[in-house]
Amino acid sequence: MKLKYQGKTKDVYERNDGRLEFHFKDTATGIVTDEGKIFFDPGQDRVAGKIPGKGKISCTFSSYFFKLLTKRGIPNHYIETPQSTVMVVEPAELLKIPGLYNLEFVYRNNAHGSFLRRYPFIPFCKALHGLVEITTKGEADHLITDEALVELGIMSQKELDRAKKLTREIFSILTDELAKRNLRLIDGKIELGRINSQIKLIDDISPDVLRVCKEARIDENGNCLTICNGRNVLNPLELGKEFNL
Repeated sequence: MKLKYQGKTKDVYERNDGRLEFHFKDTATGIVTDEGKIFFDPGQDRVAGKIPGKGKISCTFSSYFFKLLTKRGIPNHYIETPQSTVMVVEPAELLKIPGLYNLEFVYRNNAHGSFLRRYPFIPFCKALHGLVEITTKGEADHLITDEALVELGIMSQKELDRAKKLTREIFSILTDELAKRNLRLIDGKIELGRINSQIKLIDDISPDVLRVCKEARIDENGNCLTICNGRNVLNPLELGKEFNL
């Protein structure tokens, strides 16, 4: 096998048959304070440290949701999970142009993280009712407008409309599945790509790409009645335990 991509939380290998293998690692993103304290947070882009057993949790969690989404008719690249930390997928064409690796589709039930940094006048954890944002993927995540995506030839308008609809369908399923366990999906991000010219879900759906809050109380409009911050946002291992993984 050939190492194709080395990421923060998983490595991607290309097999001789053309399929890809995701090898999930125990590394996790978060914040390291000046005092050396680590706060794991899926909304961060920096590796903060390792959580023993986290690679297995991420792989099992991702496989669980890909199988669920397949049953619900969501097109995706999942094939199988032959080992506890390895997932096999179909290769896809990334949504990119020279200088751009791929796009990330961010779904927000509530205002948190980078959304609040961009819009500091918005109340913390305000309901956003499934707002979808699109960012570039790389060392820095840059918000990109719908018009720019089409103008730059990254996606056609038809693909863009399909991608945003698909993102909402995926996260509606994730939100409901988490709610069954009294968990609130605050926000999350996915990647999409082209397989046989069709837009499909790719990459993974591990705890690394979801911000999930435990014991959050929500009003009838979706606003948080309790503070859902770093104190009760679950780290990857905790979220895995909620699914008995």
